[in-house]
Amino acid sequence: MLPKRDYIVFIRHEDATDEFLFRRVEALRVTHYRACTSDMIATYDRVTDLGDTGWLAEIRQQLQGAREETGGLRHLRLYLDDDPCYEFICHEFKAESKDSA
Repeated sequence: MLPKRDYIVFIRHEDATDEFLFRRVEALRVTHYRACTSDMIATYDRVTDLGDTGWLAEIRQQLQGAREETGGLRHLRLYLDDDPCYEFICHEFKAESKDSA
């Protein structure tokens, strides 16, 4: 397994910070403001599991051809304040909220 394929996204609110950890990322896509679709914007400020998408199928097929593990792969999306929308295809996901001091 390749190192450095984990991403953390922090969202700071007045009284808390949300941490979203995407581990063992196989693919990452970033779409900025005006290029975002209404479906992307609908995921505002939360992580949404998009299920079995075409992009997920493409990545899974590529990994299977390389004899890599594909079990548990998920296509997740997170849109933040007008810019940007992040999409991850990853093996693991964890979310935490911590009170601000």
